[in-house]
Amino acid sequence: MAGQSVNERPSFKGEILLCDDNEINRFVIKSHLTRLGLDVTTANDGKEGVDIVSGRIKNCEKPFDLIFMDIYMPVMGGLEAAEALARFGNQAPIIALTADAALNDREIYGVHGMAGFLNKPVVTEELWSCLYQYFTPVGFVAVNETERADDEAKQRQRLLTSFVKKNQTTHRDISAAIEAGDIKLAHRLAHNLRGLAGLMGKTALQEAARAVEDSLAKADMERIKEQMQALGPELKAILDELLPLLHEQEAQAAGNTALDKAKAVGVLEKLEPLLCGDSAACLDFVDELREIPGTGELIGQIEDYEFEMALEILAGLKKSWGA
Repeated sequence: MAGQSVNERPSFKGEILLCDDNEINRFVIKSHLTRLGLDVTTANDGKEGVDIVSGRIKNCEKPFDLIFMDIYMPVMGGLEAAEALARFGNQAPIIALTADAALNDREIYGVHGMAGFLNKPVVTEELWSCLYQYFTPVGFVAVNETERADDEAKQRQRLLTSFVKKNQTTHRDISAAIEAGDIKLAHRLAHNLRGLAGLMGKTALQEAARAVEDSLAKADMERIKEQMQALGPELKAILDELLPLLHEQEAQAAGNTALDKAKAVGVLEKLEPLLCGDSAACLDFVDELREIPGTGELIGQIEDYEFEMALEILAGLKKSWGA
């Protein structure tokens, strides 16, 4: 269209394993990669990633072309997972995903067999630059910059509303974990909060969460109380700022007129293959779903990136609509 700039993005062929315990991080990074033509398998933690790779090696299956590995994960972190993969004979390059790679950290990644790193939140240009090191583009796809900007704005809105829904009790949860002596859980919650704050560009919250995370990592319990007191207002300020997004969403849903049966069934049937493929495009159907009675739980699961559960709910909805 006139006045709209068009750019090109590379298209690749290959398989990537993405290990990250944060579902929003997984979804955002996977969306980036799949738009570039890559097949992506995800793992919720390092151990799950190791099991997937070792299973392929054991069964003489095609190895992954590249592995993205978050550093801080429950069950098994990225460094430990990289060492385990080396013992199993993994040959795929491993790229560390980290919220802040200091110079000494970069050296540590190399010692543990990692080929490089990407900072989180992942920037498109940095991701492409990393991929160019390991893949040769099979082509280039024209991208309308205006449409891409619109898609990114929608994705950001989903991120913000998801953050509001999921972090109402986060400060209380971290405090409870500290009081219970579960420092590992408290550290993971603070780490996830810091990562999400970084994705949203909320620097003050990110730094407040970082302070708590660092003290927990060092078992510096003397500073925790003061830092938790500082974290509380920062988190509340962001939640208060973003709460109108939820109210706007709810008001829009209340004002919508229900779809007729044929159109409702059509929406549900179009949604099913997207959920089966963990496709980011399923989120584009949320507004239409709001017009269909009884879809609140389905929408919640989609917005929480719980596509497997969403599929189960969808099956029930299709049956109730006679699809």
